Amino acid sequence: MQYNAPVTYVVLNNNGLGWPKYSQRERGDRFIATDFEVQPNFVMIAEANGCYGERIGDPSNIKPALERALSANIEGKTAVLDFAVDGWDFAPGFIRYYERLG
Repeated sequence: MQYNAPVTYVVLNNNGLGWPKYSQRERGDRFIATDFEVQPNFVMIAEANGCYGERIGDPSNIKPALERALSANIEGKTAVLDFAVDGWDFAPGFIRYYERLG
């Protein structure tokens, strides 16, 4: 916001650490420090800094949220969209990349 950058930041918020959680699951280990019950409120942080902020929990609200963020960008405001995503839903591309790492 300091520079009026018309940028939209997208937070894919799974309330945890995806890479370590996936790796622990693949090794059959217990899960240590991968899920967080306490999470920053990214919308409030955005708004406190003069940005547009919105939390999206329902997939049907994705397009309208992106449109609102674009409107904020057109007005010269930075936008932050905090998307709630499933912490166990690893995309096929993520899995293939992880498997190539060995």
